Amino acid sequence: MPKVIDHDERRRQVSAAAGRIVADEGTDALTIRRVAEALDCSTAVVSYYFRDKDELLLHTYRTSALDARARISAIEERDPGDVRGILHAILPLDRVRADAWKIWLSFFGIALGRPELSAEQQQRILATEVTVERALRVASSRGDLAPGLDLGAEAKALLGLAIGIAAQASFDPRRWTRAAQIRAIDDALLRLQPGGAGPCR
Repeated sequence: MPKVIDHDERRRQVSAAAGRIVADEGTDALTIRRVAEALDCSTAVVSYYFRDKDELLLHTYRTSALDARARISAIEERDPGDVRGILHAILPLDRVRADAWKIWLSFFGIALGRPELSAEQQQRILATEVTVERALRVASSRGDLAPGLDLGAEAKALLGLAIGIAAQASFDPRRWTRAAQIRAIDDALLRLQPGGAGPCR
């Protein structure tokens, strides 16, 4: 009998292999041949799922972004007011998230020169900002935050902080350790709590 191939699983394997190459060596190292070598298969197999490097890179980015969205959604489902948990889900606090950030940062450079990809990235940032603001509103309704805060502005600031930390940690992991990342977020959240120092302006 002919072998039954799970094409969805095979496509995920190809994308995962591409993601590892980008995370370890950058987009310049990504080729159809390199992915085929990583999977110990022919280039024809990889090309069956992706026409070229650009299509493979875009799919890898989108898959990584969807995985991040799933991590955030899991936090929301457990506790919709867990602002800290949502921000932690964004930060590169482990190998999986660190690799994701390397993929995203590689993609950002490409997206800057392509309006359709820039718009896609903008929408992802805005959607995450809405998520953070929603969590802040839940936390505020429970009395976890100081009264009178502009929660939209705070969500924007917190997400900007998390993205900045993640970018720095990607380039300087020795300085921006897991503990340093968590401490920076905790300090920012502490200012928003009742009796805290107030929003940082």
